[in-house]
Order: sequence, then structure tokens, then C-alpha cells
Amino acid sequence: MIQPENQRSLDELSFTFYGAYAVMSPNVRIVEKAIPNLGTAVQPALQDLTQQLSLNTDTMSPYGPNQTSPYKNQMQVVADMDVATRISGSTLNLFYSSWTRLMREMVRRVIQSKRPDAAIKDFFDRCEKRGIDKEFIKKLDVAQTKAVRSIGNGSQANRLVSLRELQGISGQFDDIGRRNLTRDIVSTRVGHDLADRYVPAQESERQSVDTKIAYLENQQLQQGQPVPVVSSELHGQHLQLHVPLLQQFMQSINEGQADPQQVLPALQALYQHISETAQYAAGDPALEPVVANTRQVLQYAEEAINNTMKALEKIQREQQQISEDGGGQPQTSEVDMKLQKAQVDMQITQQKAELEMAIKQKKFDQEQTIRDAEAALKFREQ
Repeated sequence: MIQPENQRSLDELSFTFYGAYAVMSPNVRIVEKAIPNLGTAVQPALQDLTQQLSLNTDTMSPYGPNQTSPYKNQMQVVADMDVATRISGSTLNLFYSSWTRLMREMVRRVIQSKRPDAAIKDFFDRCEKRGIDKEFIKKLDVAQTKAVRSIGNGSQANRLVSLRELQGISGQFDDIGRRNLTRDIVSTRVGHDLADRYVPAQESERQSVDTKIAYLENQQLQQGQPVPVVSSELHGQHLQLHVPLLQQFMQSINEGQADPQQVLPALQALYQHISETAQYAAGDPALEPVVANTRQVLQYAEEAINNTMKALEKIQREQQQISEDGGGQPQTSEVDMKLQKAQVDMQITQQKAELEMAIKQKKFDQEQTIRDAEAALKFREQ
């Protein structure tokens, strides 16, 4: 800023420029004016607005249990409960290790005790009323006794949070699963002793809608109609209902109670459907015994189908020979019979190869996952 000293200097104020320089008239002084520092004036205001915005939006806020927010959502309440009831992993492992040793010692004393004890006798009596024999309890392996971790790891707040999360996905459970979840929620509020008053325990066999679907599929397969396999089905339950039906057909053929020519379409339909179901079931490690039993039954079914085709081929040759001797025309040509047999053999071989390939692939994936987990564990330990 330029300030003239008097009125005359103001009237005679002028500038003369010489290149990059400017020459001013005399009797003029320069007024120094500091430039405002935006870092000390505007920046704190912006930081305060940013902090308020991040704290009060509907997301996970960094407030802790000792510093509450005026605006709390569901996730914030869950986070505060988690911080207030948090137990370290090492402390939790130490607790369950001691608890497991206590449970094993209690089981050992119940099994190996030779002194008369009223509490132990009452225990055996109550077990016998529930269908568990005393000799079976005496043969229990004490080393296999372990303490199963409860929902929430002993914290009531964590248990409520876990059950609330399960309640959000309860639509994907079956009827028994939803009933068990409701019972757990009620028992958390009123205790296990009073839970039967509101939600009694489900003691019947666990069934699902796939059981009914498998029964309907068996009706179509018995008629020789092919039924596609859907990947989202409970394949273990389907195999438990399809395999006995296939065994009944093979037994009826072996005992001569059924006509092989009439049963052959049902055998082929069952063999194809069970093979495809076993391919999907091979991906579940829990179904390995069921898949192994199914593969064995499929081998017997393959032999039964081949034997039935050979028997039908022999019958066709005999009919053809009789027709030729009698001067008539054969009802079915031998070429058509061979083509049909070759087509069935090709389908059986293809389905068998696909089943073996799927089982090998699933086994390789499981081994690869285990190797990756072991490598990650070794890397973490190092």
C-alpha cells in the first residue's frame, strides 16, 4: 500500500516505468501490511468440521466406552459392548484349557470310581432313563473329553450380539434351525431351566424339504424318466433315499422277482441321477463315507445293467433264430440291440470317469487348502 504525506503529494502522485522497474513521485511512503495466514485461521475450522462429520455419520465411529457419542447406531452399540466385554485370545485359551482338564477329571472319576456314591448312582439312573446304558458310559475314552465353547465364549454381551447376527440370517435355516435359534435366545434371557416353558426342545428327527423332493424324484426315476440334479440341493439326504431304491431294484433282479427288460429303464435313470448327485456330494468332506458307499453301489449297478443288457441281447438272438427257422421276420435287429448296448456302456463309462475326476479334483483342492493353511501358520510363527 502507498500513502502520500500530504495533499500535494497525492495530487502529484505518478508512476514512471523503466523496464521491470517503477519510479514513484517523492513524498510517498510504503505501508507494510501482513498477509493473513490461512493455516492458522481456516485450517482448524476445516479440521473440526471433518472430525464432526466422521464422528456423527451413520458408520462405525471411533468412540470408545469411556467417550460416548450423542448419535449412536446399532453398530456403535455393538462396538461399545465388544470393547467393554473383550477378553484376549490367550486368556480365553487358558481358561478353556483348564476347564477341559476339569471336565476330564470329572468324567474319569465317574467312570473309574469304585466307591458307592449317591450322586454317581443318580447320574447313571438318569442316563438309563434317557436310553444310555451304564456299560456304554464305562467304556468312554477320557482322553477324548473336551469342553465345547459356548456361544459368546462366556460373555453375555457377546452371546447376545452373536445370536442377533444369527437372527439376521435365520431365513436360510430350516425349521429345526430356526427353532433352536429361538430357544437359544429365550434361554439367554430367562435361563435354560425356564426355556422349556416357552420353546420346548425339538427331539424328533431333523427333516427338510429335500426329503420330500427326493421321494418325488424316486417316483419319476422308477418310471425311467430322467431327473436333473440341482447344485443347491442337500445331496447327502438325496443319496440316503436314492441309493436304497437302486439296491431294491438290483435285489429284485438277482432274486428273479422282476423282469430285467422292464426294470432296465429305471436302473439307467437311477444310475445317471445318483452319479450326478455323487459328483456334487464329493465336494463336502462330511459326506465322504456316503460317497464311498454310493460308489460301491454304483459299481454293482453297472454290473447289473451290463448283465441285463447281455441277457436281453441273448433273448433277442434266440428270438431272431426262432423267427428265421420259422420263416418270419425278426422283431428287433441285432444291430439295433448292439447299438443300444454300446450307448448304455458309453454313458456308464462317461459318468464313472466324471465322478472319479470330480472326486480327485475335490481331494486336490482340500489338500491344497490344508497346505496353504500350514504354510501360513509356519510363516506366522516365524
